[in-house]
Amino acid sequence: MISRDTFFPIGMVATMFCLGILLTVVGHKTQLKAIVQTTSISPSSTARIIRLHNDASGQKLAASAAACVNYRRDLAGLIAGAAFRILFEIDDPLVSAGVLGEAGSLTYGTRTVNGLEETADLVFGTRAELLSDAEISLFCYWTVNDQDSWGPDDILATRRLVLRRLLARRVITDAQFSDYNAKSLALRPTPIPIN
Repeated sequence: MISRDTFFPIGMVATMFCLGILLTVVGHKTQLKAIVQTTSISPSSTARIIRLHNDASGQKLAASAAACVNYRRDLAGLIAGAAFRILFEIDDPLVSAGVLGEAGSLTYGTRTVNGLEETADLVFGTRAELLSDAEISLFCYWTVNDQDSWGPDDILATRRLVLRRLLARRVITDAQFSDYNAKSLALRPTPIPIN
């Protein structure tokens, strides 16, 4: 049985721990607000990222968005990442999708590509608004898992993997799965931006 002499110190430590977490989260809220104000991704793209991201990437959208804004990998970075994750979890998913669409990065050959717009331009040779759900799903997958090799066969294998995930989770229908698999994957042969 827990006595008052045991309960009080445990309660004090738990209270101090919770207060520390609260202060850490509140301290990162201003930094996050400044980042969110600079995002300018289209509402239709954010809605599709919200719908597709978790199933395509295998990771929660809030975790991916937190990784986009937290570049540090030391102890302070882990604490900041946890604070950002909490803030993204309690905020509107549109915020997480906007940050991922603006700052989600992937490695394309030797180049780092940032955001959905740049990915659409450099990888697919089009504008973000014209991307199919399959291409946005690939972007979501790449921001979390990256792509080992950029050969056409490797990218098609990744697309099949992502589409199978979406089909298994009933995000797309059997007809959409067949349609997306049948389409050729239009990739830009060299990373030269469209003007």
